[in-house]
Amino acid sequence: MDDILDHIKLLNDGIDGKLKLGYVVSAMQRLIPGLLLKFRETNPNVLVNLTELDNKNQVQALVNQEIDIGFVRLERVPKGLETHPALEETFSLVLPEDHKVDASNFDDLSQLKDEHFILFDASYSESYYEKVMQIFDH
Repeated sequence: MDDILDHIKLLNDGIDGKLKLGYVVSAMQRLIPGLLLKFRETNPNVLVNLTELDNKNQVQALVNQEIDIGFVRLERVPKGLETHPALEETFSLVLPEDHKVDASNFDDLSQLKDEHFILFDASYSESYYEKVMQIFDH
């Protein structure tokens, strides 16, 4: 009943509907702004609600129907959810300008085995963390 009343209020305000999006921070930096501009061209009267959530919480919000679409970094999702690749990225190695390893002498990551890396905490996204760690397995 609450959803019906909310929808009636939106229609009264000239809004055709509401789209609830979840996203990880990196999607907001490169992907979502352009998609929202295109969406707005064909759907000017749809209210878009954006919520930053980590991968795990987005999946839960999708399952609970709290969001309509999620932008995650996951290879697998629970049954009942669909995935559609939105962006394919490569990993980059970023080093200080004065580092001994540079583009001219880089062979493989073993050259950096004694280095310290800045990385997000594994609890933020265990599957994505594992994906990053797999890079060092080669």
